[in-house]
Amino acid sequence: MRKPLPKGRELWDYARKLGVSFGALPFRTDPGENPDLADKENEYEIQRRVVEVEKHHREHVLALVAIIAAVASVLSAVTAFYAVVHRLK
Repeated sequence: MRKPLPKGRELWDYARKLGVSFGALPFRTDPGENPDLADKENEYEIQRRVVEVEKHHREHVLALVAIIAAVASVLSAVTAFYAVVHRLK
């Protein structure tokens, strides 16, 4: 089970670290307003984007594992075929 995402500034820092895009956030801060208010309104969207980026990273790692497993399987089959062919001679 995954641990809960951070909130507030920790969430935004974590999102930056992951390379999450902050473009087109639904809530904007008007000049003179407290930017923390928009940050709280956008928190759900940032959490959603962080989850998507984490999911993408996991899928990327799993794809690499699948490729490595496929290559190992092919090498194993070639080795077995080689052993059978040379045993028949």
